[in-house]
Amino acid sequence: MSSLLNYDKAVYKKIKNLYPEVIFAAPENVFSENAKAHDGKVLLPFFGIWRLPDFTVNRDLYNDSYVRRGQARMSRGSNIEYPNQPVAMHGLPVSLQYQVDIYAHKRDVCDGLAAELLLEIYENPWVDVHQTDMGEFMQQFNIDIDDNIVDNTSISEFSETNRFYRLTATLNMASAVIYRISNVHMLDKIEVSLDDIYGEESL
Repeated sequence: MSSLLNYDKAVYKKIKNLYPEVIFAAPENVFSENAKAHDGKVLLPFFGIWRLPDFTVNRDLYNDSYVRRGQARMSRGSNIEYPNQPVAMHGLPVSLQYQVDIYAHKRDVCDGLAAELLLEIYENPWVDVHQTDMGEFMQQFNIDIDDNIVDNTSISEFSETNRFYRLTATLNMASAVIYRISNVHMLDKIEVSLDDIYGEESL
C-alpha cells in the first residue's frame, strides 16, 4: 500500500467534516464517480478532491530522525508488515498538493462553500493522519490553502437544463513523509568456549 494513501484519507476526512458530499477522484472522472455513489444520478453541490501526481522532496526538512528503529506494534485489525518484530523505518519528507473542486448549480452556493473551505483551513490548518508505519497512531500534519480560488467554470458547456459552476482551490502539505519498512535481522546467539578464546594452556 502506498504510504501516501493515509494522507489522501486525512484530506478527504477533513473536507467531508465540512460538507458531506465529497468525491475523491480525478477531475475527468469525478462526475461518473458521483453518479455511481447516487444510483446513477449526479448530486450537486459537491466537493471533488484529487492529489496532484507531482510531488517534491523537501530536502530542508530531512535529517537523521527520518530513519527510525523500533518494534512494529501489532493491534487488532492493523495492517503491519512485520508484526511484533524489530523493524527500521526509512522516511523521506515530501511536499504534496491536492486539487479541491467545488461544483454547484448556483454561483452563490459555490461561493459559499469556497468561503467555508477557506475559513476551515485558515482556522484549523492541519490534518490528522492515521499512520501505520511501526504501529497505529494519529499524527498531525500542517496544511495550507492557496490564497487564490480559481474560477474553472466552462461557460461554453452551459445549457439551460444542465449547468454548473466550478471553483478550484489548491491545498498544500509541505511536511508529509513517504516511507518504507524493512525487517531488522537480529544476530543469532553464538556459544563460544573459553578454550577458543584463551586456549587450553592459559586456563
